[in-house]
Amino acid sequence: MQGVTNTESIHRTVIKEADKIYPPIYYRTEVYERGGKQCVRVDIKHNGQAPHFGGPAWVRQGSRTIIATEQLYQQMIDQRQSKVRVLLQWLNKEVTVEGTYRPKPRTVEEVMALGPYKGEWSVGVHQATLTVVNAHWVTFDVAISQDLLQRVAQSEPIEKLMLSWDNQRQRLTVIVKNAP
Repeated sequence: MQGVTNTESIHRTVIKEADKIYPPIYYRTEVYERGGKQCVRVDIKHNGQAPHFGGPAWVRQGSRTIIATEQLYQQMIDQRQSKVRVLLQWLNKEVTVEGTYRPKPRTVEEVMALGPYKGEWSVGVHQATLTVVNAHWVTFDVAISQDLLQRVAQSEPIEKLMLSWDNQRQRLTVIVKNAP
């Protein structure tokens, strides 16, 4: 362990750099001794307002801090939307999807040829896996047969989605608001 020679200088540098960050972070510094050497620890409290700006975006991966990729950076921005934040918690998990459209009955062959819901989710419960979430749309991997083996992808704009809870299955319910 190296230790430091001027803890006050490090404390001033931390304050100077932290003042550049928006939204503000909550932190504290602590000087401690280890192995006979002076050390400085900076603890930053998670405040749910990530990402923070003040230069390049950094993320934690286990015990490492790395510069965020463009995709990860955009995902952090998207997470600031509350609906996107909730949906991201269900990424690659089973969700319940309900719609407000009452379609005429169709066969599985018609569904495969036209798309799962011809752009509209029918009234009732559908089992799906949430596969893509961003600020603009979500994509579901939808089971279109009773045995759940036949599946298709279906995307919907965020504006059409309402979120609720499926008490019976203990999972997220996504309600797709269809045109009247």
